Amino acid sequence: MGVLAAHFVPALHGIAQCPMDASANVPGGDPFAASRTSFVATQTLSCNATGEDVRFRGGQTARVICPTHCQLDPAAVAVGATVHPLRSSVCVSAIVDGLLPEYGRLASGGQLFVTKINGLSSYTGKDVEITAALPATGVRGPAYHMYAEDTIDLPKELPWEMPAGCSTTFADVKLGRPGASASVLCHGECLGEGSLEGSGVHTAGSSVCRAAVFEGVIGSDGGSVMVTRGHGQDAFFGSKKRGDVSQDAPKSDESYTVSMPTAEVLARTKNSPEWNSFL
Repeated sequence: MGVLAAHFVPALHGIAQCPMDASANVPGGDPFAASRTSFVATQTLSCNATGEDVRFRGGQTARVICPTHCQLDPAAVAVGATVHPLRSSVCVSAIVDGLLPEYGRLASGGQLFVTKINGLSSYTGKDVEITAALPATGVRGPAYHMYAEDTIDLPKELPWEMPAGCSTTFADVKLGRPGASASVLCHGECLGEGSLEGSGVHTAGSSVCRAAVFEGVIGSDGGSVMVTRGHGQDAFFGSKKRGDVSQDAPKSDESYTVSMPTAEVLARTKNSPEWNSFL
């Protein structure tokens, strides 16, 4: 499948595209350690490139650039909404998820941060008019979710990093639409505190910081977490990992994912608490 794209990619906001040593060791116990300690090199994708084509740093994270107008490529098929099996087209999935802006029913390109996670029992489909993602059940193997790191719609200054305690829920972050993201600063251990529903993708009432520890984004000492609002899900599936247990939950009109904010994203955050005025 094609990875290099010959399509126009709009000018981004100066995020560094730095090479790194692909042979660097990944410290044990932290699946995101390689990404925390190194620049994650960007990879330019074609419209039909899937998650299987993405070069994940340390097996967990990647930065990719999508070309424009990928919804017009008949070979690019998206599966799932917000969380996608690896066979799903990355760039069309990003359009479905609201990460790449739309102008006159044509999607622009942009830079995305991709996080690989465990696969789901089933994937919810979604029609967003200019394109759609198929539902799927019984797809084996890993999955991924994303947030927009840089597009022509994102301002140079990003929302202020909201402090969060163990009782802070995803609904408290007040992200107004699917595809919107904001960084949250979690403090300390939240094991067993607050609600935790879903695995890989979580309900609005789940604790942000507990979910971040559960997903391996931060450790018990806390840290920065990128929260992204997703589409509704037909079901949320609980699981056991990292010493915690999440619960199943029924269908909901919104969902949320957690990932690692890059140093470049954090450097662009506001210094004042007017953090969600454009979301």
